[in-house]
Amino acid sequence: MSKKIIFLGNVMKSNIFIYLLCVIFIPTVYAYNLSENNHQLFENKNVLILGGTGFLGRAITAELLKYNPKKIIIYSRDEVKHFKFKKRFGTNHNIINVIGDIRDYVRLSETMQNIDIVFHAAALKRIDILETNVQESIKTNIIGSLNVFNACISNNVDKKCV
Repeated sequence: MSKKIIFLGNVMKSNIFIYLLCVIFIPTVYAYNLSENNHQLFENKNVLILGGTGFLGRAITAELLKYNPKKIIIYSRDEVKHFKFKKRFGTNHNIINVIGDIRDYVRLSETMQNIDIVFHAAALKRIDILETNVQESIKTNIIGSLNVFNACISNNVDKKCV
């Protein structure tokens, strides 16, 4: 059974560098740039970007569109950001906007059906606000991330970027 773990590297000037860190059954971790293999990795694949309307999600989308994915689902709870996202990317028929929250396991799991690759960029990140909203932070950043992990397993997602 082959499983690959994909991590995001740096986001610089809207370029995404993707690194494959674990190779099947090799005890030593190897890191190398997959830019030459991105077509093979993303072409004709169904990709879900959680937190897709945020800065990182928009950068991932812009990069993925270069590799002709079958579909990109942008998953975010903020309809205003979805509106702004659509203005930026236009009416691309490969992009589907879905309003949803990673706290809602059922909605997340339904959206994740038939997905090949998941990028998890959904989080609450403003520490100054989260200091007084700890429970909300836990619900989104911890429980929401567990929902992402469990939904990936339930839906047999081959590649995850958490």
